[in-house]
Amino acid sequence: MGPREVWRDLCRTIRGAVAFRRYLHSQDTIDIALGLFEAASPTTMVGWPCRYVIRVANVSEKAWHVNVTLQVSSMTVEPVPALPSVRFTKHCIMLPRRTTVIECHYDWRTTVVFMFDKSPSPPDESWQRELKTPQRYVVSAILSDPTGKRLDQLDIYQELRG
Repeated sequence: MGPREVWRDLCRTIRGAVAFRRYLHSQDTIDIALGLFEAASPTTMVGWPCRYVIRVANVSEKAWHVNVTLQVSSMTVEPVPALPSVRFTKHCIMLPRRTTVIECHYDWRTTVVFMFDKSPSPPDESWQRELKTPQRYVVSAILSDPTGKRLDQLDIYQELRG
């Protein structure tokens, strides 16, 4: 890891600490949020299935209609933000006062399946281009309302190997 990567990680850590401080001093209430986002492995290969687990917590008294999106983006630094390489979205109804676990199985090629209560379901929307460059990628779980307003986002980093 070179000085550029160390500096970038340090900047991300500082931005995260500032955001966490703002959260602690905020008067806003949170009714629904991502509670967990994890990958089965820190590395993957094209064609190998990878399992992602997304946990959504609804602490409110009402059911929420939300979109859950799995998005993969390159970590290369470009002057103009790059489009995500992959984006899969599934519409879900989150029941009141419950935590819902959603699994997403993606082979980093063409196959993606969302799992709710062990029932497979294809994505409602998808956009992808071919991923074959071995590098680190940002894999994001995004929670949004039906209008597209982002409610929460968690990111992990995953290495695509050749």
